Amino acid sequence: MDLKPAIEMRQKLQLIMTPRLQQAIKVLAMPRLELEQHLKQELEQNPILISEEELELEMETEEEEKQQELDPELNKPEENLDRQDNETDISWEDCFDDTYSVSEKEAWEHHYDDDLYREDIAKQDSLQDYLLEQLELYPLSDEKYRIGEAIIGNIDDDGYLKASVQEIAKDLSCNETEVEEILKLIQSSFEPMGVGARDFRECLLIQIKELGLEDTLAAKIVDKYLEDFEKNNLLNIATALKVDIEDILEAKEEIKKLELYPGRQFAVSTPIRLKIPDVIIQKIGDEYQFISNDDGMPKLRLNKRYLDILSSNNMSSEEQSWLENSKRRAIDLMKSVEQRRRTVLNVTESIFEVQKDFLEEGVKGLKPLLLRQIAEMANVHESTVSRVSRGKYVQTPQGIYELKNFFSTGVEDDSGRQTSTTVVKDMIKEMIETEDADKPYSDKDIVDILLKKKGIAMARRTVAKYRRDLNIPPSPKRKKKW
Repeated sequence: MDLKPAIEMRQKLQLIMTPRLQQAIKVLAMPRLELEQHLKQELEQNPILISEEELELEMETEEEEKQQELDPELNKPEENLDRQDNETDISWEDCFDDTYSVSEKEAWEHHYDDDLYREDIAKQDSLQDYLLEQLELYPLSDEKYRIGEAIIGNIDDDGYLKASVQEIAKDLSCNETEVEEILKLIQSSFEPMGVGARDFRECLLIQIKELGLEDTLAAKIVDKYLEDFEKNNLLNIATALKVDIEDILEAKEEIKKLELYPGRQFAVSTPIRLKIPDVIIQKIGDEYQFISNDDGMPKLRLNKRYLDILSSNNMSSEEQSWLENSKRRAIDLMKSVEQRRRTVLNVTESIFEVQKDFLEEGVKGLKPLLLRQIAEMANVHESTVSRVSRGKYVQTPQGIYELKNFFSTGVEDDSGRQTSTTVVKDMIKEMIETEDADKPYSDKDIVDILLKKKGIAMARRTVAKYRRDLNIPPSPKRKKKW
């Protein structure tokens, strides 16, 4: 074989999961309080970032120092300053323009009613709870739902499926193709990305596909050369793929950003958290207004002092590079936070285009609603709607609710009208609350009442499942003992 040195030019089109994209996905998925903590941590670590509050405080301090130099009156004893402050106290009522109506003032005051947030708390679900919640958002038959439950029951805390498709099909006495179909749904549409995989390769490839990186070098390495990659045989991979080692090193960095154990974020027990809404819905006059709740959220700004230092070029190349990187990270974070705010608001507005009756009627006004409907209305990907609905709360006239609660499949009555499963659960709950304690309704009784009074035909096992979802025990345990 005749080997000769040569220069070769090659064109390649490659999608890269940039740090900004990775951060945007991470920020979008964060619940409100977690995002607040993340921003405070970034403010501490990144010198280019400064909060608006801190910036205003610095400006006020500088202004006070200037005034003290110019105005000797400000150096009077403290009691004189206290007296001057009392003379200039301002009522919050005076801050409202005369054009504001009473209802607008009340809406503003209600916006800052902290007790509304303080009373509502939420606990972190387990991975299996989270997956079952997502399963309920899809219009599946009872048989397919049962398959989904079985698959989720065999997913371990790391997020991996520990039973084979054949074993699950045998246990359920169903077709392997049906099991594979529901498994693909979980792998492609459920959060966290990579859940339901059967090995490391499949887990990474699921994430690569979700991020739109199927045609990248990273995808080829994971698919065909993962064993070499794990042993760090990068030169072998470069030779096999006929690419430069620098390209392999770049792909390695992209692969390292993927999550090898997607379920572990649920393994850490977290304390109860306040339900702080991301969006507040206020009724002003006859119209509902949707407002992003920025109260308490650090407002990020770029620190001019460090920007001036950066532009002066009066530093070492290492310091220059570090500050440039800090500036880039700061700008990316600010853009990600703003993108999250707009996306959450957009999705929430789309949800209540469908669920507007809920704002007046409560749970009885809910309609069946699927993730894909809102994805089409909001012009975003279905996975984006899934990320927004998880851990994000909205304050409505009916109370504070997690956005995922507004999604449900439908149950058809004898007139062909669809009723939200959430509404059906509420009917069951109401029936049981008003039942005779000496003769509580069995699941079969509830099936008969729903059919007779509401025209809704349901299987007994479905009623039993809804009852369990409501944490209501079966009739023998509800029967009065004395």
